[in-house]
Amino acid sequence: MSHILSILMILCCFAVPLYAQTDQAQEIANLKAQIALLADRLSRIEQSVVEPLEVKVGVEVEQAAAILPSQPMAPSWTEKVHFSGDLRYRHETVNDDAVAVRQRHRIRTRANLTADLVENVIMGIGLSTGGSTNDSGNQTLGSGFSRKSIGMDLAYFSWGVSDNLKLLGGKMSNPFFRPAGYHLIYDSDIRPEGLALKFSLGAIFANASMFWVEERGGSPDSALFGLQAGYQGILDNGMHLTAGASYYETTHAQGRAPFFTPGSGQGNQLDANGNYLYGFSEIELFGEFRFDLGGQPISLFLDYV
Repeated sequence: MSHILSILMILCCFAVPLYAQTDQAQEIANLKAQIALLADRLSRIEQSVVEPLEVKVGVEVEQAAAILPSQPMAPSWTEKVHFSGDLRYRHETVNDDAVAVRQRHRIRTRANLTADLVENVIMGIGLSTGGSTNDSGNQTLGSGFSRKSIGMDLAYFSWGVSDNLKLLGGKMSNPFFRPAGYHLIYDSDIRPEGLALKFSLGAIFANASMFWVEERGGSPDSALFGLQAGYQGILDNGMHLTAGASYYETTHAQGRAPFFTPGSGQGNQLDANGNYLYGFSEIELFGEFRFDLGGQPISLFLDYV
């Protein structure tokens, strides 16, 4: 019996380390399984975060690519506004028998802005040196470095009523054709005020005006009515030909003070009171040839009033 107890005690001594080793191996196996499970969950979490972002970005790019071509951006306002200007420096020698020879340095500067308001409608404004004078923007230098006057030179609208007809209103550039840019009736710096129509159909053109020359409160106003028609085309030899006729009528001018340069009359006959001696009804015939000679542009023109 004692031998049996001894054997059992010896077996127990060996069994305890074996059991401990078995539990330790099982725990290690369990830890490995838990680590693998956590790694799998972490991988799934990373995929759940990254994949929706990739899908979202892809959808936005595809939608943007589909929307942009069908919805072009509106043009910037800068594309509808246009600026222009010029500066002229002039030296003049005035040699008049009545006064001594005079040397003058003069400047003229202008700044213009045009804007496309809506379809077929343009607005234009312009400033020029010269103040309130109406026949010249020149300013003489040498007045003790004084500031030079600036006035409203242009303020008009232009409405394209149709492809052939245009209506202008306000203070505008002369709408009538002037042979070679010159005119026997009005200076190029004159900016008439009122309404004008411009018509063109192929080589045929026509212009008409109703300008307010002088507004008076106690007597009839003076107005300038103009009508012009002509032909403008290219001949078989390549020469540009313009020819036509104009009629101008200025109402209530006789016995009135000169419109443009009070006190001088610009060469028109005045009565003893300094008023116009006659009224004005003018018929004009004009023609212009333009061609190149030796690579240089040449203009020959006729203007008879």
